[in-house]
Amino acid sequence: MVRAVAVDAGVQSGIFDRVVGFFSHVSRPSFEGISSYQFRRVDPSLLSDFMPWRLCLVEAHAHEIGNRVRDARLLLGDDCHLIALIFGDGDAGRVVEALDAGADDALLHPDEGAISTALLKGERFAAKLDRLEMRVREAELTRAAGQLALDNLPTPIFFKNREGIYTWCNKAFEAFLGLSAQAIIGKSVFEISPPELARVYHDADEALMQEGGTQIYDAEVNCATTGRRKVTFHKAATVDTQSRRVVGLAGAMLDVTDRSELEKKLKTAAECDPLTGAFNRRKFFELAHHAERQHVTSGIPFCTLVLDVDHFKQVNDSHGHACGDEVLCQLSDFLRAGAKTGDIVARAGGEEFYCLIHGQDLEQSLKCGEYIRRLVDEHEFIYEGKLVPMTVSIGLAEHRADEPVSETIRRADKALYIAKDSGRNRVCGD
Repeated sequence: MVRAVAVDAGVQSGIFDRVVGFFSHVSRPSFEGISSYQFRRVDPSLLSDFMPWRLCLVEAHAHEIGNRVRDARLLLGDDCHLIALIFGDGDAGRVVEALDAGADDALLHPDEGAISTALLKGERFAAKLDRLEMRVREAELTRAAGQLALDNLPTPIFFKNREGIYTWCNKAFEAFLGLSAQAIIGKSVFEISPPELARVYHDADEALMQEGGTQIYDAEVNCATTGRRKVTFHKAATVDTQSRRVVGLAGAMLDVTDRSELEKKLKTAAECDPLTGAFNRRKFFELAHHAERQHVTSGIPFCTLVLDVDHFKQVNDSHGHACGDEVLCQLSDFLRAGAKTGDIVARAGGEEFYCLIHGQDLEQSLKCGEYIRRLVDEHEFIYEGKLVPMTVSIGLAEHRADEPVSETIRRADKALYIAKDSGRNRVCGD
């Protein structure tokens, strides 16, 4: 809707005689004249208060038109539709001069019909401009509402351009890094993160922006309050709707440190003996089956070792169950510390332990078992300052290609009982 039409000087009749005023819209403009507008005078000093003006008639003699148009444009701003009315000794060159000076339309020696037509075109232009401005305002309100919503989300969120430069982030992202938006926006990851972490982020960003789509991965991030945290990045490439080219990315970080720690604890609880920290029986057989498959495919030998603490009941009876538990823990630590890469140590139950010796045949494993027996025999197990004598009996069996692991364990267990029946503190093989 056109709300006002400014007039700088009078029309050709000279009625307004160089007085700045405006036309109020009374009815729809017609080609019969400008009678659909009612003229009102206004103090030129108040022009800055008339922001809604959309149309302006600038009347001047040909030799003045350029300056008059420039003055009007400076006074009313870029949004006003300026129509230059050129009188006197003028030609087409003056029309070009008026347009170059900032007029949107220029009329040479116009009559009322030409002026009315120009006003009608200007009104339509102003109406389109109003609609455009309304859409812009609505878009700005939508963007502001979206930014406010993102700022209030507890999840750290950020945007980057195609060069990997941060273009926006929310308050949660600022708080997580301990940096202000001013310190983040316009920077790359290499400017705000440690080099070893920045390289991970950069490589992931490049892969995403080259391939498009979405991306999820885990990484560490320096948190301002708690140091390095494990996070899951959720990212998506942003694509220009016209060119269909990737122009940047949007990302969010989910702190999974606590969840990861819980997962580790649950995994440990499921796989390890709660007393000694060694693998439990179930996990031992899982790993042993893997060694069995390796033996079938590559021929790598392995042996199973069953170890039992001699006279463990006497340890409990003489020193108490707390002492027995402590001795088992020390023995477990002792065995795991001496294990080679690929070897497996597990507590089978009670005072019995299983070991899987990787890459050795029975002859080599018997030497290994004897080494363990001797070390345990010579080691001083201490509880509350007192020496607790301890020896172990060990049975060994080499895995055969035509038997399951459970059978190999059974044969090692059989060899263990031979060792016990032979006087304990010794090693036997099957």
